Amino acid sequence: MMRKYPMKWILVLMCLSITAVVILQGIWLMDSYAVSKEKKQADIKKLLDVALIERDRQLADTVRILMQKVVRNKNDFGFRIFDFTKGIQIGFNNGIDNSYAMYDATSRDTLAIHKDPHVFFVRKMSDLTFSELKPLYSATIGINSYPDGSPEKAAQMKLTYFFHSIQDTTYLANAVIRTFADAGQSFIGKVRWYKDLSDIYTKKVVQPPPIKKKSAASREVFGVIPGSDDKQSLGYKLDLLQSYIDSLNVSKDSVFVSKPILNDINDVLRGEVPTVLLSVKTPYTAIGRQMLTGILGSVIALLFVGMCMWVMYNTIVKQKQLAEIKDDFISNISHELKTPITTAQAAVQGLKFVDLNQNPGKTSIYLRTATSEIQRLSLMVDQILNVSLYENGGFQLNPEGFDFKTMLNSIADSQQLRKEKQISVSVRYEAETDVFADKLHMQNVVVNLIDNAIKYSADAVSIAINCRNVANGIQVSVMDNGIGIPAEFRGFIFDKFFRVPDLNGHRIKGYGLGLSYVKAIIEKHGGSIGLGRCGESGTEFIFTLPESL
Repeated sequence: MMRKYPMKWILVLMCLSITAVVILQGIWLMDSYAVSKEKKQADIKKLLDVALIERDRQLADTVRILMQKVVRNKNDFGFRIFDFTKGIQIGFNNGIDNSYAMYDATSRDTLAIHKDPHVFFVRKMSDLTFSELKPLYSATIGINSYPDGSPEKAAQMKLTYFFHSIQDTTYLANAVIRTFADAGQSFIGKVRWYKDLSDIYTKKVVQPPPIKKKSAASREVFGVIPGSDDKQSLGYKLDLLQSYIDSLNVSKDSVFVSKPILNDINDVLRGEVPTVLLSVKTPYTAIGRQMLTGILGSVIALLFVGMCMWVMYNTIVKQKQLAEIKDDFISNISHELKTPITTAQAAVQGLKFVDLNQNPGKTSIYLRTATSEIQRLSLMVDQILNVSLYENGGFQLNPEGFDFKTMLNSIADSQQLRKEKQISVSVRYEAETDVFADKLHMQNVVVNLIDNAIKYSADAVSIAINCRNVANGIQVSVMDNGIGIPAEFRGFIFDKFFRVPDLNGHRIKGYGLGLSYVKAIIEKHGGSIGLGRCGESGTEFIFTLPESL
């Protein structure tokens, strides 16, 4: 039981390590998702800015056409040149009131407007943006009264709608769709205009959301209007808006972007800032596709870590098994070596008490016994020393042609003379009698297989050797009526030093080198060996030999 605890804790530590890696990868993926969504939000904000510019361009083109229908000649507007210390400005009005739309000018502009006021007016309109056209419209057309039903009145109403209505999102929606398409993206979402940015967060919550971080820049630029409540300042409302947008982006599967329109200072002074709210449907799978490389990398990394852990665990298990096999081998080999040493030692000790001249017979017995045991010990040591040589293939064969059938019959006859059990060995030979192989090693192979069958069989041993021709060689099977090999040990039987654990409490002699040696010799001949039938009724080993080496 002492050996199981280290393995148990190693397995627990590996599981904890893999769990920690999975958790860290999960945290990294969540952070990556948040970063990807923020990047998506920044990209959408840029596209919204482009769409607003496109929308203003379209509206400016429409407004210019309508304004030209009202201002058809120089008599439909008035102008005045102002020479200030900071520079020249030209003011436009309706020719009656003293309200002017002021624009910077040069001395060349003053000459051009005197030469042809209407041409200059049209050219000036083409240079102005949509927001810059609004004061020009107000000063020249917006304050006029035109007869009902006249073309001028119809144009004035349309211009008023374009400049003062915030509900019509047609131009902006079309611009957004085109902008997304130009960027190679499909647009699935909504575009909303709000009269004031505070309308966005007050429509969804009773109390304004908490401000995560004050926007120092916005408060510094726009400041607080003297005498006003700080909570009604533009900077404060911008902070509230940003906090609300951030909360939407955390909890929704869409990306929300807001854009306050700060072109008109009058809107700022009134405390009403028109704001665009754009929501783009961005499912988790869409952002996931953008993170596909990172996700695949994480999965591969997890699989790699898991595989490394598994390999490490298997290595530790195998090292543990090898340690147990080594201990078992040392125990077995100690027992096997002790027997001939003890016997030889007893024979030598017996010679001390025997008169060599008076008892030559007993002396001869003692000497033969000691010699036999020492030879047996020598063979065992040689087999142990040569096992690595056999396993690595670092030895030479001495192939020759010989009668394989005769060799098998001879081995069968000699093995049946063994006295420890009742042994029956039958040979059924249906192949070519002559083979070309190393005779000594092939004899050892067959003897090892028969010896194995005898060890793992009951008192009445029945062994059947069958030999037949196969493609490019011969096949030999050695079948016994023994106790079989449990399924969990079959994959290790050819490993060096491996022995099937003692079954039914019976200790079986050996030190796990026989089958390892058999496999090495067969493979050195270019053949193969494996298990055939294996169960409670016995075990079958099958090996093949090629026709020639």
